[in-house]
Amino acid sequence: MIAVAALLVAPRARAEDAAPNPKPDLFPAYRFGYVAGGALAITGGVFGLIARSEADRAGTLTSARESTAALTLAREHAATANFCYAMAGATALYALALDLLPRPAADAVALSFRF
Repeated sequence: MIAVAALLVAPRARAEDAAPNPKPDLFPAYRFGYVAGGALAITGGVFGLIARSEADRAGTLTSARESTAALTLAREHAATANFCYAMAGATALYALALDLLPRPAADAVALSFRF
């Protein structure tokens, strides 16, 4: 009975008093993971092309010392390319996981600063 009386006496909320809906964020911060993954994949591709060209150049050299140095440099560039590919995959999977989570959970787990 008291609850019914309290509801009758309480002022009604007007539509004008409600807080306006904020604009939806078209590109949330956690979606930068896709951009970072793409940048890492492109970087890996560039290092892969450099490694391939160094390996091809090593095959044309006549000096054993220069050929060994070129092959070593090609291996180092190939390792860097493989690392970039792995990081690109991990970053893209992280972004996909955040994209599949509900919005409040994704905002709570995102590795971004809120200034």
